[in-house]
Amino acid sequence: MPKVSNSKADLLKKWTKNAKHLSTDGTVVYCNACSKQVSSNQKFQIDQHLATAIHKEMEKRFNGNVQQTFVSTALYGSSQQNQDSKNEIYFDLCNSVAQSNIPLNKLEQPAFRKFLEKYCNRHIPNESTLRNNYLKKCYQNHRKGD
Repeated sequence: MPKVSNSKADLLKKWTKNAKHLSTDGTVVYCNACSKQVSSNQKFQIDQHLATAIHKEMEKRFNGNVQQTFVSTALYGSSQQNQDSKNEIYFDLCNSVAQSNIPLNKLEQPAFRKFLEKYCNRHIPNESTLRNNYLKKCYQNHRKGD
């Protein structure tokens, strides 16, 4: 009897079945602990994500804050909406730091970074990521307000 190939949705469900923080809708894999979409073209990409230091740290926080995370999942629903929310938070962070005349490199201070990650319940990107992806938009919004 010929081997029947599984659909992508079946494969994703099979790959995420034993991982308690991963969920899938059949097209994308979403990590609830990290609040982000995980690359899922091949199984090893999912395994790599589960082995990262950031995922392990976020998993510890997630286990301590299960109720809060489920509320945010209910509010933001799909991964695209969650991605938009994350982008908005990073934009607001960059905007508030810039308008307060705080240099972006202050986000690299370990104590400040730890504080932000603890209370925002998510990974804070490096200053270069904020500078490259959000600072120009902050400047343009500030110029529109003048």
